[in-house]
Amino acid sequence: MEVPTFAAMAEAAGLPVKMGYGAVEVAKATGYSARTVRNACQAGQLDYYLPRGMERGRLMTPAMVDDWLRGGQQ
Repeated sequence: MEVPTFAAMAEAAGLPVKMGYGAVEVAKATGYSARTVRNACQAGQLDYYLPRGMERGRLMTPAMVDDWLRGGQQ
């Protein structure tokens, strides 16, 4: 079964197109809880980045979320 792309899920959820999405936005688009998204980041299953100048907060690119949704398989 083909997994839809995060970009398609984000659009369907009414999120704007941007380079990075926070855990709550990823949760809204994917249907997972924000806690699940944060736990995946902490466990190293979902890549994220901290934007320059920020001390906290995780942002994920659509490609990072797509990789996570596919189970880390490229």
